[in-house]
Formats: sequence, structure tokens, C-alpha cells
Amino acid sequence: MSTGIFEVIFHARAGQGAKTVAELLVEAALDKGKHVQAWPNYGAERSGAPMRTFVRISNTPIKTHAAIREADAVVVIDPTLLKYLDVTSNLKKDGILVVNYCNTDDVRAITKFTGKIFAVDSSEISHRIMGRNMPNMAMLGALVKVTGLVEISAVVNSLRKMFTKKIGEEMTAKNVMALKEGYEKI
Repeated sequence: MSTGIFEVIFHARAGQGAKTVAELLVEAALDKGKHVQAWPNYGAERSGAPMRTFVRISNTPIKTHAAIREADAVVVIDPTLLKYLDVTSNLKKDGILVVNYCNTDDVRAITKFTGKIFAVDSSEISHRIMGRNMPNMAMLGALVKVTGLVEISAVVNSLRKMFTKKIGEEMTAKNVMALKEGYEKI
């Protein structure tokens, strides 16, 4: 956090849980006494439409409410967006790019990004653990690992608080498993 504020942009499609993982990240940061902001940006508000979610985390109060122009990290939950969007356009040159993909070299070739790239096949993780393509939790785990913004245990606690009553113990446990595996795969 060179300026004291760490900024993250999540790229996904509506319905893939980008807003949810942003909320989990800021809840974990809040629990550790950090100052946070999180907000989604939807184009056409329909399932499957490209969307972005923004997060700011700081040790001191955040006074800006401006759009994020140069993020410290970008997370791409839906890899098909790499073909249509310049996901690195608002990423610092020395920033961190975390992509739901199986090969870092391919991501570098597609994006031409010269900074740090981390690829984790979060779709495979979610299919195996949850039986469907919901890669958001594994991507959050990967982001937590490469940034150190919060401890994985804080995210697990936030996840359990947010999900247990909503989706039950079994699905919450599967989400925790996906989160932890994304963390460990990096």
C-alpha cells in the first residue's frame, strides 16, 4: 500500500459472485480494523453481462470516492473476458494480475502485461468441489495469497458469517474448501 490505499478491480460476468467476494474481502479487512470501500459497476444489469467490482483497503480513513484509475491488483474471474476487454487498462504497470486460467504464459501472451501474473484454474477447482463453475471463491483465495491484504482465516470467518444461514453448513464448507484451494494453488 504505497499510497496507504490498496485498490483492486474484479472483472467478471454478472452472477459469477464478484460482488460477493469483494464483500467478503472488505468484511475480513474491517474485522482487522482496516478502512474499506467496495462497490459494483454493472453495464446492462442482466446475468452474464460483463461487470466490474471495485475494492479499496487502507490502514487510514479513505477520503476519495473517485473511480479507480490505477489498481494495485486486477482479478479476472471469467477468462473469456480476456478476449473482449483490456483488463489491464486500469492496472499499475507493476501491479498484480490474477486470472482464472491454467497457464500464466498464455495470460501474458493474451494481455501483453509485463507485471506479476498469477494463473489459477479456479473453474476446475469449483467444478470438482462444488459441482459447478463458480470460480469466485478460489479466485479470492488466490488474491489473498498473492497480496497478503488479509489473512485467509479472516476471510474464512467472514465467509462462514455471511453464508452459513443463507446456504447451509455443507455448501459453506465447500466454499471454504474452494477458497483455501485457490490460496494454496498459488
